Amino acid sequence: MLSEEQEESLIGKVGAVFVFERIRLKRAKLSYETTYT
Repeated sequence: MLSEEQEESLIGKVGAVFVFERIRLKRAKLSYETTYT
């Protein structure tokens, strides 16, 4: 089992990665649209 601190930092890391990926996808979509429309 994870301690509470480990669990929280893990959740924080996963959340950060999730947000980063969403931003990256949004940027990719925007650049795609500006390039091909």
